[in-house]
Amino acid sequence: MSSDVEGGEAERIRARLLSLEAERLVLLTRLGELENSPRAVGTCQPETPAAHAATVTTASPASEKIALFRRLFAGRTDVFPLRWENRRTGRGGYAPACSNEWARNLCGKPQVKCGDCPNQAFLPVSDEVVADSDEVAHLFRNERARHSEMMSPTVPT
Repeated sequence: MSSDVEGGEAERIRARLLSLEAERLVLLTRLGELENSPRAVGTCQPETPAAHAATVTTASPASEKIALFRRLFAGRTDVFPLRWENRRTGRGGYAPACSNEWARNLCGKPQVKCGDCPNQAFLPVSDEVVADSDEVAHLFRNERARHSEMMSPTVPT
């Protein structure tokens, strides 16, 4: 196969992937609206892709960037994970963000796992938490993340 033919095919594949991703985002947004809406599914009017065609750029306001990130990486909203690492052993992992973490007489770490703790006070995901994460920091010009621990949403099982 010639290089020109392969190049054209590669370009068609890239265009198709972009189209599929745009459709995926529209469907995910609509699904979120349906799942969070008190209206019956049968009464919802289908939306056109043009309704979601607004582009978020580096010049967009922070609120639009955060909203985009939360749509793309939707997961549980009642809790989010924090990255931890033991510098001595090199072990690391994730634990739910908890307002009682390491609080005397409330937190049983390391003997009690967070999921088994009777004093759980998990923190919900908020726009501030998303804005402060390293994953979103690159979206904001000249803004630094304050919480580098947040890595990804916790997806329900």
